[in-house]
Amino acid sequence: MTGPAEPLRLTWVQPEDLIGHELRQAAEDGRDAAAVAAAWRAEGGPPPPPLAGASPAPAPPALRALALRLLDELAALPSPLAPLEPTELSAVRALCPDWPAPARRTAEGTTAPQPGPHRTAPAGNGSGPGPGAP
Repeated sequence: MTGPAEPLRLTWVQPEDLIGHELRQAAEDGRDAAAVAAAWRAEGGPPPPPLAGASPAPAPPALRALALRLLDELAALPSPLAPLEPTELSAVRALCPDWPAPARRTAEGTTAPQPGPHRTAPAGNGSGPGPGAP
């Protein structure tokens, strides 16, 4: 019989693992995260990982708490990409020249817009597998 199993570490929920990935992403996004990275390194935080993965063991509580605080700081950094990635629907529509037309209202009800070259037809119209397909 073997001993107790090692605990499973989920990489996407460990602040001490996520901070390295977020520092790398901030650099790729053009956000100035130099002060956040320096604070992380000054307390013994490891450098960003080259690709993916988790640290072999959980971080000490103080380093984990620092990672949580620094993740908040990274999220608050302004991004030079913000004007190109709006979150307000009106701004998204303004940047999308092929925004679909709204459904038409008729006396019988609502009619969905007809599929255009950039949209696919709904399943079940005989164009491919779907309900009733052999």
